[in-house]
Amino acid sequence: MTDSDHTTNADSTDSNDATDAASTPDADAAASAEPAATTERDRLGAATGDNADDLAEAVETLARLQRSGTLDDLAALADVAALGSQAMDDEMVTQLAATGTSLGEVADTAADEDVARTLESLLAAVGEAGAEPTAPVGAIGLVRAMRDPEVKAGMGFLLSLAEAVGRETR
Repeated sequence: MTDSDHTTNADSTDSNDATDAASTPDADAAASAEPAATTERDRLGAATGDNADDLAEAVETLARLQRSGTLDDLAALADVAALGSQAMDDEMVTQLAATGTSLGEVADTAADEDVARTLESLLAAVGEAGAEPTAPVGAIGLVRAMRDPEVKAGMGFLLSLAEAVGRETR
């Protein structure tokens, strides 16, 4: 072998060492991860660029909420809501559903024209009666008041109401 053959063999060995070093498992993983990381960075950069104004406004809003303490309040509120939803068991959900059903039935009853008209009249009468101070009335005052046609009509309504309440409570 000549000196030039040694040089060629040495160069060949050096290039094989470099190839071996470049193809170690760590180097292969880094090389394969590099394009994925670059792709992710590129996508993030593009999304940031496309939404720069919105992101800047969002960051400013977050900073304002943080400075005012509102962000902490919102986080605490979210924690309370999470605890509340975790604390609700099946029985509570069933009770809430039953309450909702009952409220629906009350709303249906209140929507009836006769009920609505009667409630409006009753509320108007309560407002009118409460607008003026009342004097105490004894047994004789009650008998005298029964001569008034309006009192008679009111007593008739109250007796009718008492009768209907009695039927509903049985």
